Amino acid sequence: LRQAAIALQDADLTQQIDRLSLPTKIAIVVPDDSAYDVARMYEALRVSQHAPAEHRVFRDMPEARRWLGLGEGGG
Repeated sequence: LRQAAIALQDADLTQQIDRLSLPTKIAIVVPDDSAYDVARMYEALRVSQHAPAEHRVFRDMPEARRWLGLGEGGG
C-alpha cells in the first residue's frame, strides 16, 4: 500500500512537469531485476510519448546521481 501511494504521488508530479513542459531529468533507481524491467518499460513509454522529462533507469544510486549531475555523495 505504501508503494502504491508513493507511485501515485510520483505520477502526479510527473503530470505536473509534463504540463509545464520543463526539460527535467528523472532518475529511477531499482536494484531488483523484476522492478528494473518494469521501470525500463516505463522509460520506453515516456520516450514514445515524447515526454519533456527525460527518464533513465539505474541499478544504483551513485550512477543515477552522476547522470543527474549531483556527484556520488548521499544527502
